Amino acid sequence: MATAVGAPDMRNGMRIGLLAAMASISLSACGSAPPNTAIRVDNLNVPMHLYDVLVLSGQLRLERAGLQVTPGSSAGAARLKGVQSIAIKKLVRDAALEELAKQRHIVVTVSDLDIAVRRIEAGVGGAAVVDRQLSLDHLNRQDFKDQLRFTLLEQKLSLKDPKGFPTALARTLSQARVTAYVGPCETDHIYPKCLGGS
Repeated sequence: MATAVGAPDMRNGMRIGLLAAMASISLSACGSAPPNTAIRVDNLNVPMHLYDVLVLSGQLRLERAGLQVTPGSSAGAARLKGVQSIAIKKLVRDAALEELAKQRHIVVTVSDLDIAVRRIEAGVGGAAVVDRQLSLDHLNRQDFKDQLRFTLLEQKLSLKDPKGFPTALARTLSQARVTAYVGPCETDHIYPKCLGGS
């Protein structure tokens, strides 16, 4: 008798647990974003400012090429969605680089950034040329360094493990738990589904 009574209770408990888990997933998919957060990758909140910078600079580049990038037309809306999608993918990849660098104890120092900036300036004809390009893209020096930092992280990771790095990065990306709150993912936050991926 005890077994006959206990089995339905156990099944009911399992159903309740399953429903609770499904509710948790559903709420996380449609919940509101943490303050000032564009994307959440595992335990890392990616600031809205980084997303805004990438989207604006991407829009401006297309507009300088004579292309409309606004929601006012179907073509413009499609281009804007493309710019937003590229920004989201880059930020997710940057977060994966950050995680991989943390695991492998690789850092980019202030000195690393300063040296890299000076090399870029020397390569293009001086600081004024760099500043002019940044102005065209509505970027400041800190925005430039924020983006350059991930380029240097990737270089260091690749130099330390040339053969294994691409596989390690792909694995980190595939295992990342990503929730996006901006652009095409503003309503459906599940990444990469919200960008048309699977």
